[in-house]
Amino acid sequence: MRDSNIIIIILVVLVFYSCSIPENKVIDNEIEIFESNKSLFSNLSVNILRRQKNPSVIEYEVIKKDKAGYAIFQTYPDLVIFKNIYSDSIDMNFVKKINKLNKQKSIRLLKLKSIDNEVQLELKIYDNTIIIFKGERMKNKFLNKNDSVYKLANNWNYIKKPFIGER
Repeated sequence: MRDSNIIIIILVVLVFYSCSIPENKVIDNEIEIFESNKSLFSNLSVNILRRQKNPSVIEYEVIKKDKAGYAIFQTYPDLVIFKNIYSDSIDMNFVKKINKLNKQKSIRLLKLKSIDNEVQLELKIYDNTIIIFKGERMKNKFLNKNDSVYKLANNWNYIKKPFIGER
């Protein structure tokens, strides 16, 4: 009887584990989404407003380089634009593209910064913060002496750290 319980527990764990997408596949997918929308994301910074582990809402602030003002929008639970206070306004298409970088609450965009040739994507992937970047200046900005930089295709790199959310 006891052996059958252990087997059932192992099977349940395997089923749940196999349902989640491997982290390296998530990273590749996030880069692909960014690359396919590079012109839409250029010369701006998108920051999540609350870094909670399990938020009830996910909201972002967008600031465009050399533009006055900002925009605020929500991607979870609904897609909503709250403020749009600059001349080149964001639209629902932009919000949908940002939302593609999120997968429910387990994979979430924390920051997207694309200024000139420097790119940074900061994501919460499961229980880790993954900082994906392109450009030497970005590399020097994020590295601590204990960090390992993982190399990806096309000059992309990433750093992995435990996710620490607000309380």
